[in-house]
Amino acid sequence: MIKDVEVFQSGFKNFSLIYKAYEEYKKSNLLVDFDDMLTYAYSILIRCPDILCKYRSQYSFIQVDEGQDLSKIQFEILKLIVDPQKNNIFIVADDDQSIYGFRGAEPKYIFQIKEHFNGCRIFYLENNYRSTKNIVDISSKFIRENSCRFDKAHTTNNDKKHDPFIVQVMDENEQIKYVMEMIQKHNREGHSTAILYRKNLSSIVIADKLNRAGIPFRVKQNRLTFFNHWVVQDVVAFLKFGMDPKDVESFSGIYYKMNRYISKVMLEYAMNSSNEKNVIDRILEMDELRDFQRNRLVELKKEFVFLTQIAPIRALFYIKRNFNYFDYIKEYCENTGLSFEYLCKLFGILESIAQECRNIQDFLERLEDLKLMFEEKRVI
Repeated sequence: MIKDVEVFQSGFKNFSLIYKAYEEYKKSNLLVDFDDMLTYAYSILIRCPDILCKYRSQYSFIQVDEGQDLSKIQFEILKLIVDPQKNNIFIVADDDQSIYGFRGAEPKYIFQIKEHFNGCRIFYLENNYRSTKNIVDISSKFIRENSCRFDKAHTTNNDKKHDPFIVQVMDENEQIKYVMEMIQKHNREGHSTAILYRKNLSSIVIADKLNRAGIPFRVKQNRLTFFNHWVVQDVVAFLKFGMDPKDVESFSGIYYKMNRYISKVMLEYAMNSSNEKNVIDRILEMDELRDFQRNRLVELKKEFVFLTQIAPIRALFYIKRNFNYFDYIKEYCENTGLSFEYLCKLFGILESIAQECRNIQDFLERLEDLKLMFEEKRVI
């Protein structure tokens, strides 16, 4: 267990302190998390033979679904509760569908299944009833390139239809442009089109483009948190403050995220001053300010005026580079272990939406429209 912690610590600043504080908090508040449920269950079954015997005799058979996603601790618990005299276990698994390694899944355990359960037999479900022969042949050939798998020969009795094809594009903007061209082409021919995507985030730009093109659509959508994410809220705050320099609420959310040496004391001074003046002018009234601070604040005031006069896509670039917002995000990710790539993805979605907007007000209104579109189930 200690080794695991040490390995994990290498990617996170102050991980050992955070880990100890987290464990102490759970202990003092009589709380357990999902990992605890597994480790405590394993410990109880190991230390209490009577409890283990009870659960072994309670169930005639043990069935496991999605067996390729078992973690080490889950597999060890499974080995305990299965009666070694009966080997009363049935596992359904697909080694070609293991995608949860990032949270501890280990498909290697199903490869070793005969070693752990004597007399275990393996049945390959190789006949595909859903897809066309074209799809089955191509996908089967592709997945065989993976050497760590059971050797299966996928077949189907379904007929051949259209061959799938791969389109290479330069970036995500080119990708959505291509998708829109194909949809509009098929729409003219009276066909309906399905768009498959991996993550819910991908639906935002697609919905934006379809809505602008006047193409009716439905989205089968899980709960979407994009519009309430702090990165999106930060960008909105930058732009809202540019539009309204008296907006102290927006300013309070970003003043420390743009490398302009604005302290909390300065913010509090502005909040306690007359709200008839804009926030930066209120701060400039402080007697304690040094010359370099005054100069930076005067320049910052001009920057926010400039921000509202340029196209939204340029404004986002200005926030990213000139306000050094990405430097803040990168440092935040280093300190917390959050994915910088994921936060860049969120910003990229904003950039895609901004490309179609005429001005800052149009962009802010578009974000609000899209948010309502998803919240009110206009896309379902």
